Formats: sequence, C-alpha cells, structure tokens
Amino acid sequence: MSSHPALVPVIAAVLGVVVLLAAVVFVAPPVPVTAPVNLVLDLEGPRFNGTAAVVTVSFMNYATNPAAFLVSLSANGTASVAVPMPTTSGPSGAVVVTPSGYPFRIDWGDSDQDGKLSMSDTFTITPLLSPPPCCLYESFYILRQPDGAMVGSLSFYGGLRVAPTVTFGSAVRGMATNVYIPVAWVSVATDPNYLRVDLEVDYNASAIIPMPLSNTAANLSVGGGEYVVAWYDNNYDAFLDEGDAFNVTLVNGAWPTSGTYMAFSLFWQDSTTLATATWNA
Repeated sequence: MSSHPALVPVIAAVLGVVVLLAAVVFVAPPVPVTAPVNLVLDLEGPRFNGTAAVVTVSFMNYATNPAAFLVSLSANGTASVAVPMPTTSGPSGAVVVTPSGYPFRIDWGDSDQDGKLSMSDTFTITPLLSPPPCCLYESFYILRQPDGAMVGSLSFYGGLRVAPTVTFGSAVRGMATNVYIPVAWVSVATDPNYLRVDLEVDYNASAIIPMPLSNTAANLSVGGGEYVVAWYDNNYDAFLDEGDAFNVTLVNGAWPTSGTYMAFSLFWQDSTTLATATWNA
C-alpha cells in the first residue's frame, strides 16, 4: 500500500514539535556559580587614592568566578543591601551601594586579568557625594552567593583620608576667663567637619566633641566649669588653615586656681591628636 503524499508534511511537523518539546523538557538547569566550601580570602589596606579607598585581596587559596560573590558596605554600623559583585573589571562594571544614605561606587580591579577574583585583585570604594561624607567608619564585606555567608571583611575610617599637620602658637591669656590660641601652621586647608576638640583642666579632660563651625560655638564641661570654644576663620574660607585661631572662654563656674595646668587639643576624625596648646591658669 502506498503512503499518502499529503500526510508527509503533517507527520514531519508533528515529529518536529515532539522533538522540540523533548528538548525543552530535558534541558538541564544552569549550574549555579558557587565559591569553594573551604575558600580562604583575606583583605588588606586600604590605601587611598584621593577620596577613594582601595582594598586589596592579600590572600586567596582558590581563584573564583566573581559571580559567586556579593559585596556590601557599612557606614557607622549600618550596612547596605548586599549586591552581586562586579563581574567586569574597572569602573565600567561598578556597582553602587548606599549605606546610611551615602552612595558609594565599588569597582573590581582584576589585576592578573584572568576573569576571576584572585590574590592581588582590588576593590575601589569611591564616595559619590561631593564633598565626600565626613568621619564615617566603614566596613567592606565580601559574601558568598547565594546564602550571604561572610567570606572576607575589612574596616577603616572613611571620609577625608589624610590627616593634616597642625601647629598651634602659644596660648595667650586675655581677660581673666579667656584664652586665645593661634593656628601657626596647617599643612593643607581642612574642612572642620573632620576635626574634634577637647579641653583639659588639671589633667581632667572634657568629652571630645566636633569642632565648632565658623560663626558658631561649642560647649565643653570639665572640672566643674562650663566653657565655650569658638573658631575664628580669619580668612573666611570655611577651612581651618594658618592664621585662624581658637578662643576658650569660661561661661559658668569658677576659673581654675592660679597655676592649674590647662590644655586645648585638636583631633582628627579618628581621635588622633593633631595639636595641643598648654598654659597655666
């Protein structure tokens, strides 16, 4: 018996659909990219490039596909949402995270250009606000996909990265309850938002507080007295620099007895002492 010619295209079409369905049914799902269970990853740094912090992978026992990782950044204890690590080297592949409302760009530097996260690679963390946010304590995290387990972390002070060198001139007693402290030298004009101050009376120190901004004053309590410190921005540039001055005035309580040791100190954002002026009451 001869086959019917009209049925041949129909049979072929049916067979094609069956083959296509079979292919759809039996295609294996993609294998998720994961990091080795016994992965060890250490970070070091940061070194600073302008306002950007550069973190280096100092040790990694397995070069790994970057798609196996998430990254996150915290600022003053509040962490951003973890996002997939960049898989393209350089700023063009960067991701943006926003801890505590501050946006930062994170890009990956594939130092050996092997397409994998490996030893000596870098992460560059750049604040996107201008000027950059002041005085943030930042922590950078590398996490495992998909469970978010910690792989590596590094903490550091952010904001303006390089502390200036500051020298005070000799403290000058004015009125009975007033001391004038000239700024003799500053290596680079510095935003006061990065600076802190305190006052010592008879070796008892007040709390370290933010430096007052221009045309404002800050209160310091120590030794039973209430003092006010003011900053004189003598060139009106809104930065601390040579030729500026501080003034410390007692506003409540008794001035220390004659000969009492007193000191006014200026600190960097991490409480490192930049300069101290001392005198006797």
